[in-house]
Amino acid sequence: MSREILDRIFEPFFTTKGVEGTGLGLSVVHGLVKDHGGAVTVESEPGNSSTFRVYVPAARAEPAALPLDVAGPAHGQGQNFLYIDDEAALGSTMTRVLTLLGYRCTFFADPRMALDAFRADPDQFDAAISDMTMPLLSGYDVIRELRALRPDLPVALTSGRASPSWHPAVSNLAVDAWISKPATLDELNRALELLLQKGRDRRRDVRG
Repeated sequence: MSREILDRIFEPFFTTKGVEGTGLGLSVVHGLVKDHGGAVTVESEPGNSSTFRVYVPAARAEPAALPLDVAGPAHGQGQNFLYIDDEAALGSTMTRVLTLLGYRCTFFADPRMALDAFRADPDQFDAAISDMTMPLLSGYDVIRELRALRPDLPVALTSGRASPSWHPAVSNLAVDAWISKPATLDELNRALELLLQKGRDRRRDVRG
């Protein structure tokens, strides 16, 4: 693999297979290993084979038997997420993932079109997720506009960069969640649940 591809192979939804691939395989592997305190390394050069090494901590005790009624991931009930990312492939894959999780996803690669759709009917969306860095409008700009139209809207930023929690805009805009790229499906699902809970809490506060 080239250095450009190698630097991105663990990003969720990154794929070199076009519409045939989801780009979730290595991202899921990376997330699972990381969740267990391990690490994944890879060595690869164009024209040669690739070597992946998975490191996980040694078990200290016998694993406990799992109960038969272990709950699976939370499942949505058709809630509609506005998802904005200038990479169309990510939007297509996110739409499929959210559908599998029981949600709906309204995707826009152009943040200006997303804002137009939101202005037309703000109440059709249960939450919004925006990429942080886009060529037309930044995620901060998008969230600022969304919140001006509907202050109670739960919002999240997503990016492959480090969490911008130090950035004043995050505090000023009261961003509800940060979704890293790459993120495991479990991390994504938890972020979705957090956003929906924030929305329920705000509606309850308004009703008093």
